[in-house]
Amino acid sequence: MPNSKSGDIIFLQNAALYDNEKPYLVLLPNTASIDPRIPRHNLLFETHRVELTDIRGRENEYRIDECGFQYLCHQTSVRILLGLQGNGPTLCDTHEYKAETEETLKLFFKAIHVIRENVKYNRSEIDLNDPLLREGPAKGAHTDVTARSGPEMILHRLSEEDIRTYRNSTYRFRIVNTWRTLNEICQENPLALCDYRSVSSQDLTAADRVTPERAGEHWLRNQRSDELAIFVLYDDQPGSQAKC
Repeated sequence: MPNSKSGDIIFLQNAALYDNEKPYLVLLPNTASIDPRIPRHNLLFETHRVELTDIRGRENEYRIDECGFQYLCHQTSVRILLGLQGNGPTLCDTHEYKAETEETLKLFFKAIHVIRENVKYNRSEIDLNDPLLREGPAKGAHTDVTARSGPEMILHRLSEEDIRTYRNSTYRFRIVNTWRTLNEICQENPLALCDYRSVSSQDLTAADRVTPERAGEHWLRNQRSDELAIFVLYDDQPGSQAKC
């Protein structure tokens, strides 16, 4: 039997404000010139107690093509990441981890081509000018990519040669995220993932995340640093494809 417990998760309010105004969040560097009279967000949140399913010991029952996520036993060779001791990783360490993740995803998905994007380290402060993109823990229920933003993100990141080669019905595009704890065992702010099969499109509200470029929950109790969570954010295949 699944080991379940209740926990608090932050959700966007079902507020009358959003009947006429789309939710938005402006994430620009502190040095950006912004009219101070314009609020940086109009987000209203509320906390709900939800049932959380601990899948420890049942990891093999959750496959990425069925529920949108999967845990992979994978020990990173970039040891400086773990614990973030001292000043933490350098840009060189980050590039090494990106290359390692690219190879891991190539093998996992049997992919022909992988384009690696950002590596983000979750910390208590956010500085968009920081090349290492340290961010605070994501405490609210959310999805990062929509059916509209997915194709835009793909085209924005493909080279002209990639577009000529891969942008046709022969190839499948997926936007994927990976997550691992930076401590040996995660005991605070674990990542909870929604099973795709439990989410309706009616449960979602579109929001704008403005950057310089443009729920049943599952979690793995005491996730270790060698347990890599892989989850799909966007899939260009027609029909109902599993994603988080």
